Amino acid sequence: MAKHTHDDWRDEALAACHRRIAELEARLAEESSRQRPEAFPLQAFLDNAPLGYQSLDGHGNILEVNQTWLDLLGYSREEVLGRHFTEFLPPHRTEAFFQDFPRYKALDQTSGVELELVRKDGTVMQAVFSGRVSREADGSFRQTHCMFQDISARRRIEDALRDSEERYRQVVNAMRETLSVITTDGTFLFVNERAARNLSGGQGPEAVVGRNIRDFTPPDQAQALTAQYRHVVATQTPQVSEVLVTMASGDKWFHNTMVPIRYGRDNQPCVLSMSLDITERKQAQMALQQALDRLSFHVDNSPLGVIEWKDGRGIALWSPRAEAIFGWKAEEVLGKNWEDFQFVHPEDLPAVAEIVGRLFNGSETFNTFLNRNFRKDGSVIRCRWYNSAQRDAAGNIVSLLSLVDDVSELHEALANLAAAREQAEAASRAKSEFLANMSHEIRTPLNGLLGMLQLLRTDQLQAQQREYVDLAIASGNRLTRLLSDILDISRIEAGKMPMEAAPFVLAEALHQVMELFQPTARQAGVAFACHIDPRLPPTVIGDSCRLQQVLTNLVGNALKYTTQGHVTLYAQALTDARPGLQRVLFTVEDTGCGIPEDMIGLLFEPFSQAAQGFQRSHQGAGLGLSICKRLVALMGGGIAVESVPDQGTSFFFSISFALPRALPDASGTPGMSGQAAPPAGRRILVADDDAISRLTASRMLEKDGEEVVVVNNGRQALEALRREPFDLVLMDVQMPIMDGLEATRAIRNGEAGAANAGIPIVAMTAYAMVGDKDIFLAEGMDGYVAKPVGLDELTATIAAVLERKGRPMSAPAEEFPA
Repeated sequence: MAKHTHDDWRDEALAACHRRIAELEARLAEESSRQRPEAFPLQAFLDNAPLGYQSLDGHGNILEVNQTWLDLLGYSREEVLGRHFTEFLPPHRTEAFFQDFPRYKALDQTSGVELELVRKDGTVMQAVFSGRVSREADGSFRQTHCMFQDISARRRIEDALRDSEERYRQVVNAMRETLSVITTDGTFLFVNERAARNLSGGQGPEAVVGRNIRDFTPPDQAQALTAQYRHVVATQTPQVSEVLVTMASGDKWFHNTMVPIRYGRDNQPCVLSMSLDITERKQAQMALQQALDRLSFHVDNSPLGVIEWKDGRGIALWSPRAEAIFGWKAEEVLGKNWEDFQFVHPEDLPAVAEIVGRLFNGSETFNTFLNRNFRKDGSVIRCRWYNSAQRDAAGNIVSLLSLVDDVSELHEALANLAAAREQAEAASRAKSEFLANMSHEIRTPLNGLLGMLQLLRTDQLQAQQREYVDLAIASGNRLTRLLSDILDISRIEAGKMPMEAAPFVLAEALHQVMELFQPTARQAGVAFACHIDPRLPPTVIGDSCRLQQVLTNLVGNALKYTTQGHVTLYAQALTDARPGLQRVLFTVEDTGCGIPEDMIGLLFEPFSQAAQGFQRSHQGAGLGLSICKRLVALMGGGIAVESVPDQGTSFFFSISFALPRALPDASGTPGMSGQAAPPAGRRILVADDDAISRLTASRMLEKDGEEVVVVNNGRQALEALRREPFDLVLMDVQMPIMDGLEATRAIRNGEAGAANAGIPIVAMTAYAMVGDKDIFLAEGMDGYVAKPVGLDELTATIAAVLERKGRPMSAPAEEFPA
C-alpha cells in the first residue's frame, strides 16, 4: 500500500473543497434566482462543513462565514459580519492583502494561498485558502467564496521535520569525515559538504550527487575504487584501508571505512563510505621516514665515526666509519661500555672519566676533548671526540651521542706546524728588529744629511748651487719615502697598522694635498685642480693621515706620468645605507701615458711597476699602489683603476666616514694654516748622542731665533736642567749612559728639579715604527718628530707643544738652583 504524504492529503482536501464550492455556488445561484426561503437549509449545510467558509464583497468586507470559521477563530457571527478581512490578519500581512485582493477579484478562482489568521485570543493560525469569484449577469464582480483549512498542526510537524533535517545536516556536514553513499558502479547518491568540497574543489553537494566517481578522479583510481565498492557489496563485509585519492582539491590521503548498506525507497545495495583526511599525518609519517632515511645515510656515510651510548653507557650504535677508525665490527662492541674493553689509553682514563662525568652530572650538555685510543690491533691513535647528552623529563640521560675523528695525522701536522710557527715567529721578530734597527740607523744619517742640506739652502747660494742643494734634498726625501713605504708594507703585513678615528675637515685635508703638489704641477706645466662635492659634510671622522697618504701616492703618480694636459682630484658624495655614515668616492684623473691592459692586474702588487726592464722613464720601488690598496681596505673601502694607453688613467676608491654629532668650528681645527707661530727667543735643550743630529737641530733652531744648548745623553740633560732654565727639551731616545725614556722619567719624577717636572719634552728620534710614538707619549713626552726632521715640521711641533702646555717665557736664572 502506497504511503501518503502531507502534501497528498492537502491536495485531496483542496480538490474536495473546490468540488464542494462549485456545488454550493450552483445551488446558491439557483436559490437566488428563485428567491425562495430554502436558503436556510443551505446555511445550515455550510455551518456544518468541516472547512471554514467566508465570503467578501468587493471592498474586502466579510459578507458571510460558516460556523467552522467562527469556531476556528473564536468569534460570534455578530462580531465578524461587516468587518474588513484585514482585521483578522497580522499587521504585517495587511499591505500584501490590499495589493493581492484586486488581482484575486480579476481571476475566476485561486487555490493554495497560505495566510495567517489571528484568533480572538491573539494566537495565530496557519490556513490554506481556495476560492472562486461569483459575478453578476454582466460579468461584474459580485462576491468571493473561499474555503480554508487549518494547517497549523501540519506546519508544526513540517517545522519540526525541517529542524530535524537541519540538525542532521549540520551534524553530517560538521563531521571531520567525508560521508557519501555510492552505488556499486560509483554513482554518488548522497555526499556531505566536506566530501563535496574535496571532490569538486569547493562546490556543494548538488555539484556531486548523481555524478560518478570517474568524473572526479583519474581513471586508474576510479577503477580501483569501483572494484572496492563491488567487493564490499558482494561480500557484505566492511573494509578499512588507507588510500591516496587525486581530486580537484589536490592529492589527499584518507583513512577510509566502507560499509555495505541498502539505500532509498527501493533498498538499492550501496556502500556507505566514511573517510577521514589523514593527509597531514601521512605527510608527517613520510617526512619522518625520509628524515630517518637521510639520517641513516649520513650516519653510514659520515666522515666522522658515530657512536651512541644507550643511557650513556652501553653502545647502541657503531657506524661503519667507527668500524674503520677502531677496527672493531659493530657486533663485537654493541652493548659494551668503553670500560669493558681496551679502548681508552690508561694514561687518559682519569681525564676521560672526568669529562664524561660532567655530562652525567648535568654541568654540561655537550663537550669535546682529545685523547688517545686503542685500535683492535693494539695500535694507539689520537681521536677528537664531540659528545652531547639527551635527558628525559626527570633529568636522566637517555642517550649519549659521540662523533669521533682520527686526528693522528692532524696532530702530527700541528706539531710540525707549531715548530714551523715558532721558527716563523722568530724570523718575524728578527725581521721586525732588523727593520726597526735599520730604520733607526738609516734615519739618523739621513737626518744629518737632509738637515745640513736644509741649513745650506738657507745661506746665500748661487743659482746653480741652490739647484744642486734642491736636487740633493729631493733625493734624500725620495730615500725617506722609500724607507717609509718599506716600513708601511711591513706594518700592514704584520697587522700592526692601526686606523685612527678622529674628526677632521675634509676640504682642508684635500687642500693640503693640493698645496703639496702645486709647485710640481706648475714646474711640469700640468693643470692641477680639485673638485669637492658641495653635498659633502664639512667635518667627518676618520684617519685623515692615511687618507692623505693614499691621495699623495695617487696624485704623485699622476703627476709623475703626465707631461701635458691635467691632473684632477674629485671628491663626490655617495649614499651609505648605514645611518650616521657618509660614503665618499675619491677619483684621481690624469691625461698621462696610461697603463697597458696586461699590466693593470700587477699594479697593486708590491715591487711592481707598469714600466719594466732597464729603460725606465720614472723612478720608484713599486710600493705606493700596493700600500694604497691595503690602506683603503683597512679603512673599509675598495680601489679600482681605469686606463687607456696614451690617453690617461683614473683611480677610484671609496671610504665611509662617520659623521660627528656636533660639527667643530673650522677656525679651531688643528692643522689649519694661518696659525700664529710662537714667539722666538726660547731656550731649548737638545739631547742627542749623534753629533751631526745635534748640530742640525741646533742650527735649525738658531736660525729660527731660538737659544740652543746641546748635550750628549740623558744624564747630561738632567745636569743641564739643574743648572739653568729651559723652555723645552728635544730628547733623542737611543743614547748611551742614560737613554731618552729613562731621562724623561727622571725629569717627571723631579730629579731635574721640581720646577722642571712639567717641562715640555719632544722626542726627536729615528724610531719611526708603528706604535713608537704612542710608547714615547705614554712615558711622559709631550710631542714627537721622526728623523729625518724637516725645519717646518720641527718648528710646528715645538709651537704646538708649547701652546698646549701653556709655557711662559724663560724665568730668570736665579730662580733655578745652582
